[in-house]
Amino acid sequence: MTETIRIVVIGGDAIRNALMSTVDGGAHLTRGLTEIVAEQYSDRTIDMSFTHGESISTSLAELQDEATGDPVSLVDSDCDIVILATTHDVRSLNDLADEPLQAIKAFSDSLVEMIDLIKERTGAHVLVANTATFDPESTPSSLFGLNDEPVSLRAHRVDLVLLKLSHLLGVSLIDIDRVTAEAGASGVIPAALELNREGSKLVRDETVRVLADYGFFDDRQLAPQVGNRKKSA
Repeated sequence: MTETIRIVVIGGDAIRNALMSTVDGGAHLTRGLTEIVAEQYSDRTIDMSFTHGESISTSLAELQDEATGDPVSLVDSDCDIVILATTHDVRSLNDLADEPLQAIKAFSDSLVEMIDLIKERTGAHVLVANTATFDPESTPSSLFGLNDEPVSLRAHRVDLVLLKLSHLLGVSLIDIDRVTAEAGASGVIPAALELNREGSKLVRDETVRVLADYGFFDDRQLAPQVGNRKKSA
C-alpha cells in the first residue's frame, strides 16, 4: 500500500526550484523531490505544495490572525512536514543594517514562534533551509564605514541562529551552505542566494537524505524532534 507524505514548502524561488520539478513550477529540475522519492521508494508518494513566503515574520503574521490569534490556512492541518526557507530573511536584514543585532534577534524570536505554532497546529516535522554564505561577486574588504552589510555576513548571521535553534527546538536543517560548499560553491551558485541546476539537485538530494534519516521512507516509528529547550513550569 502506498503511503502519501504531505509536505508544505514556504519560501522563495531558490527552495522552490530545488524541490519542485519544472512540471510542478520549478525552473531547473525535470525530477524534483516528488519524482526522486517515487523512483527510490515505490511505496511512498509525495504530495507537495508551495507558498511563496516573504520573511519569517511576514509568514508568521499570515499564519495567525493578529486580531484573534486564530491560525489561518498558510499551513494545512494534515501536513506531515513543513519546510521553511530563510532567503528572504537574509535579504531583509539589510533593511535594518543600523541595528543588525536587534534585527537578528527579531528574526530568531519570530522563527521560534512560527515553529511552535506549526507544531501545535499540525504536529508536523519542521525543517528549515539555510542559505549559502558564498557570494561570487564579493571581494575581500573591511566592513568599516559600510552602510550595507555584505550578503555573506548576513547569511552567516542567519545560519548561526538556525544552528542554535536546531539544538534548542530539535528541528533539522537543510544545510544548503554545507552541500554547496562541498561542491565548490562557485560552480553551483551563480549569484548571491541563488542556485543553478546543479546546486538545486544538491539541495533536493540533501532533503531526501534528511527525510530518510527521520524514517519517512521506512516502516518504523518516525524519529521525534526533541530539543534541549527547558519547559517553563
